[in-house]
Amino acid sequence: SDTLVDRIFREDVDDAINDLDAIWIGWRDLSENRKRALINWSFQCGMHVMLQFKRFWNAMKAHNFAAAADCMEESLWFKQTQPSRRSRVVRQVREG
Repeated sequence: SDTLVDRIFREDVDDAINDLDAIWIGWRDLSENRKRALINWSFQCGMHVMLQFKRFWNAMKAHNFAAAADCMEESLWFKQTQPSRRSRVVRQVREG
């Protein structure tokens, strides 16, 4: 049912948010667009994949968003993700 689908989706989004909190609680202080990008990315990849992006997280924690976006563009994730989605997520990280 639609209700069940909505509930499962909300639980998955909550899991993505909890994963982000476990990686770096500072993500919550970012702009709304950057938070949306990180939730989207976490939802798609999960914590285990995101933890592999060490340079990305170092750049994010330093608020070097251009470098963080560059890290995303250099990744296998970028090559494997639908162009419209990857472009939107990377742009949100880069531009806020």
